Amino acid sequence: MLAKNIDESNLEEICLIHQKSFGNAHFTSVFPWELLKKYYKEIITVCKYKVIVYEPIEKKPVGFAIGSDNISGLLSSFIKDNFFILLILLIKHPKFLIEKIRGFIFSLVSREKLNSEAKVMLLSIAVNPEINMKGKGEIVLSEFENILKTNGITIYNLGVRKNNAKAIRFYDKTGFKKEFTGSIEYYFIKTLDN
Repeated sequence: MLAKNIDESNLEEICLIHQKSFGNAHFTSVFPWELLKKYYKEIITVCKYKVIVYEPIEKKPVGFAIGSDNISGLLSSFIKDNFFILLILLIKHPKFLIEKIRGFIFSLVSREKLNSEAKVMLLSIAVNPEINMKGKGEIVLSEFENILKTNGITIYNLGVRKNNAKAIRFYDKTGFKKEFTGSIEYYFIKTLDN
């Protein structure tokens, strides 16, 4: 496999993989193409840990993973710059509006504060469903973890929707442990071997 640090030249590939692999349970699934590109441009600009993996023969993208050690306010400028578009999308797709309100209320009333011992969070991981390869998710995750280890990171976490049984099985299989439960997500944590 060929792995490289993501930069702006990978923006279209990342967006295409995102569109093909993310289901309609994610708010980003209703983003128009240009908004999705702005979204990922913001993420890859701000996030430190990111990798895109290519298969070696035809150099087609297998998948990508993006993480950050500072998620507080991560998308605040994206939200500010695209507020009205996002608001219209939420109104057009009320299930996401309800989800956002639920999450906000949960954060206000939850006794258990969702503070992880991990300082880095995997924000987005996706594999290209058009690449017929066994274990491609593990390969992308492994390359992401190599970047973390190179940077001295030994523990990280992620959130996965409670109804995403396939992803939950994948994270269980790849060594994650449930850390806590949010309003719509489980949060998993993983300690990396040296």
